[in-house]
Amino acid sequence: MRLLNTSTLKFGEFFDSEIPKYLILSHRWGKDEVSYQQMESGNVPNGEGIAKIKAFCKKVAQEGHRWAWVDTCCIDKKSSAELSEAINSMHWWYHNAQECLVYLSDVRKGDPDRSIQSSAWFTRGWTVQELLAPLKVTFFDRNWYQLGTRETLAHDISEAARIDVAVLRGAIWTTRSVACKMSWFAHRQTSRIEDMAYSMLGIFDINMPLIYGEGWKSFKRLQIEIVNSTGDESIFAWDPSPWHEAEEYTLPWDPRNSSGPTCYSSYSKSMLAPHPMCFERGSWVEGQASPDILNRPPYAATNKSLQISIPSADVDFSPAKIIPTLTLGNKSSATQFENCRFSLLRLNCCTDNQPIFIVLVRPLVRVRKNMDTYKYITMLGDWVKFKGPPFRVPNYFGRESERDESMYRTISVAI
Repeated sequence: MRLLNTSTLKFGEFFDSEIPKYLILSHRWGKDEVSYQQMESGNVPNGEGIAKIKAFCKKVAQEGHRWAWVDTCCIDKKSSAELSEAINSMHWWYHNAQECLVYLSDVRKGDPDRSIQSSAWFTRGWTVQELLAPLKVTFFDRNWYQLGTRETLAHDISEAARIDVAVLRGAIWTTRSVACKMSWFAHRQTSRIEDMAYSMLGIFDINMPLIYGEGWKSFKRLQIEIVNSTGDESIFAWDPSPWHEAEEYTLPWDPRNSSGPTCYSSYSKSMLAPHPMCFERGSWVEGQASPDILNRPPYAATNKSLQISIPSADVDFSPAKIIPTLTLGNKSSATQFENCRFSLLRLNCCTDNQPIFIVLVRPLVRVRKNMDTYKYITMLGDWVKFKGPPFRVPNYFGRESERDESMYRTISVAI
């Protein structure tokens, strides 16, 4: 690990147990940031970048520490190997720091128009782990006046970051569901598309190679790694709307009730979400819904398909039973479900103590030219409105279905 001496502004390199105590900086990159090459050569231009580094090092020294870490200059970004190691290690570097100092260049203490809630720092993908990984986090404004700590500012931070106050005040966040963690990134951005996935590596305790230029495939690779390393099925509990141009249907789950829960359809072939925005409402999703659910065999995931053993049931929804709430031109959107088979899958996760399910819609035959462009339509219950009618339908799932081996089916679906 390369650290910066706060007195000399020279680098020191340390390995494993030799790494000394250090403080770490979290900030938004601006203009005139100082690179490793500039710092190493001593050819550092005057500007905001070096001023920020010097001010940070001064704070670190005032707290009695000799070593500091700044992402702009402590990583040789011209070395792809070093950059990959740094990104895969970043979470632990922040976690192992004595303290993380967050510099908010767009916040001014006492100015309501430049409050902490409005800071762009909370819009960046990388800052999620920089907020949660360290044991101690302290915030400073543009003039390096202290604003408070992660705990004392918890309500303001929660409003800006969309992260539960309890997490900010020390609750164990690593046990939160995959869907919940994904929701923390729903409204974040990164300069490069691939970095959205790479900024999540530490949060999900994942290591994977960096491939710049692959676009959103990086997010798919991340989800495959999560699927392979955890049994948390909330990763499938994503909402196609609003990221997809989704259509809305009302499905009559209970034959006695023609206005069942609202669902959203997605024409993606994949059971994996195309974007973190699909988990916008995932903060309420809890993993491991019931201790009675059978221990399921590990998933078998590749870059093309997923094999999973899951409670499932085929359900009978003829086009006439689907009540469209949206029409496409003059044609009822329900007609696209002609000659399709519906399978109801019960996920091992819940919200408000109610189970979450997905419906796979598979075409039985090719009925129009573009039918073979997708293998199924994924449909997810809207968990704001969905309160459990599906699991009151005895024809599909009984109370003991989680423990009934006959309800389990091994299916292979596209990802």
